[in-house]
Amino acid sequence: MKGRLFISYKTGAVLSRTARDLRKILEGKNYEKVWLDDELLGGQNWNEGIYTALSQADVVVLVLSAAAGGSDWIRREVDTARAMKIGVLPVLIEPFKAPDADGKGGFDPNAVLDKFDMPRNQYVEFLTGEDHEIDAIVKSINELIPNTHQAQEQWIEQYYNRNKKQAAETDKEARTYRYTSKKHGEHETRIYLATGNMFEMRGIDVFVNTENHYMQMARVFESATVSSLLRYEGALIKNGYVKEDTVQNQLNDQLRTDDYDIPIGEGWVIPTYAGHPQSNLVTRNKARFIFHASTVKVDRYTPKKPLIPLKPPAIKPAVINCLEMVQKIDAKKGDLTPTGFNWQRVDLDGDGKYRPLESVIFPIFGTGHAGLPIAEAIPFMLKGVQQYLRDNPSITLKKIHICVYAEEDLPEVQAQFDAIFEAI
Repeated sequence: MKGRLFISYKTGAVLSRTARDLRKILEGKNYEKVWLDDELLGGQNWNEGIYTALSQADVVVLVLSAAAGGSDWIRREVDTARAMKIGVLPVLIEPFKAPDADGKGGFDPNAVLDKFDMPRNQYVEFLTGEDHEIDAIVKSINELIPNTHQAQEQWIEQYYNRNKKQAAETDKEARTYRYTSKKHGEHETRIYLATGNMFEMRGIDVFVNTENHYMQMARVFESATVSSLLRYEGALIKNGYVKEDTVQNQLNDQLRTDDYDIPIGEGWVIPTYAGHPQSNLVTRNKARFIFHASTVKVDRYTPKKPLIPLKPPAIKPAVINCLEMVQKIDAKKGDLTPTGFNWQRVDLDGDGKYRPLESVIFPIFGTGHAGLPIAEAIPFMLKGVQQYLRDNPSITLKKIHICVYAEEDLPEVQAQFDAIFEAI
């Protein structure tokens, strides 16, 4: 049976050798690809290479050892695989060992599986390398491959069925609002109820992306998501193929610095440029930056619904963090490139000068994959905008767009806008 396998393991002299032995055996079983992280080349982005291989896998082979239970990286790989509906097969390479008199030195495979929130005793053995062990591993993999395909197809079908809504007419300034405070009077910044497809909108400096807290963007075939579309539209595309995954690459570079830890904190924001200089987002939309807001958790304890949105009250500070990022970017004159990396800037005008950011567009947080009702999300988004404007009366930002895709959601959203801001 054809299929792509990803071997997840804890490195170490013996453990790495066992993982390589397992790969060699599986490569002889007619699988399309058996990936191990020793394939990463010198200088290649480690995070990017691992997550690219993981996203393409049909089965993750988890090398089950005592050391694996203490690996945060393996936990991230398993969590991400489950979020992607990829089957995980634990392969036991160390036998059970009772602890000593002090309760130390033991190894219970089921205790390790508990750490990954996986069913007990749902593993196969690779202790001797005998034929019956190999046959059991191959049989389990071959059963998981179609299960992965079916689970992914069902998930995508459910997502599209849930989101089959009539798109509103695209208009980035469908309704215009202003905010007036008692202390500062009328603000120059305008708030716009935008409607329809935000990717058809031109001349907006910043696109906000609602992202999971691992900052791994949705794959490009998931064409109904903001994350996947920003990833695709910001990439270098040649002959219909992604030649450079620019936005995700820049996200990965940011995560390799000391400024961020994985998973990202709730509501945190990581900026990147809007993509490759020749990407659609830059050349067509004239976008300059993407702000990636951590608004969805990948929760390994709920495998049937692994994507958990922010609690509605947490949306407000997330919006404020995005708007404060505008000020931080302006203070740096748009220079985002981390030390040691070489990014191509797309934020400068034709004369090579930096122009302060004037506009930003938000999707509705938490209402995509995570399924938060729009009526619960929109009040906190608007209150976040309101508080930011109240606390920052002298900002240079001129336009804040909040985009509603579906025609049926417009009455609810407009009512919320009317309750907080003054229509012009």
